[in-house]
Amino acid sequence: MVDKKLTGNEIIKVLECCSKRAIYEDCPVGCPMYQFDGDCFDLIQKDILEFINNLQAENEALIAGQETLQAHISNQNKEISRLTLLAKLGKKRADDYRAMRDRALKAEAELEKLKEASEEAVSCFHRMESLYNIKCMELKVAKAEATKEFAERLNTTLAGYEICFIENQDWSARNTIQQISAEIYNLVKEMTEPSLLDKKFGGDAV
Repeated sequence: MVDKKLTGNEIIKVLECCSKRAIYEDCPVGCPMYQFDGDCFDLIQKDILEFINNLQAENEALIAGQETLQAHISNQNKEISRLTLLAKLGKKRADDYRAMRDRALKAEAELEKLKEASEEAVSCFHRMESLYNIKCMELKVAKAEATKEFAERLNTTLAGYEICFIENQDWSARNTIQQISAEIYNLVKEMTEPSLLDKKFGGDAV
């Protein structure tokens, strides 16, 4: 029996020495079993078995650790894939948002142009309406002046006839002329504004 328990490296050294020497040869000076008598393998077989068991346990632990590490790496890869997909979706949404924002800004600009065009159209309509009213008033005034001028000329003619009837003392004809003059005044009054009538003409018709 070996009093001291050999380490793993010492066990390996002993096995190396035993594999190199002949059965009848003694252990070399550098061998951990040099100072012991007897068969090296018999003396350390328990240590060798424990060493092998420990190596197997370590190997199994390494395999288990490797499987755990592989599972962790697989999970990390899945997480990376998920984050990559989310990043792509986020980029697409950002691109969609920028496109929608650009369309909204374009629509807003077009709406502003339409608003300006509408305001210009309303302003143009008001100008045209004002011009129309002015032209209507000018036409109305021109019509009233033409009517008044016609009535004055007609009244002048009737006044000449009235003088003749007075000179001839034809009172019936004179009265007829006055009635005609009054009728003309009433027609002119209906066709024109009172303010456009000549006061003298109105006074004569009364």
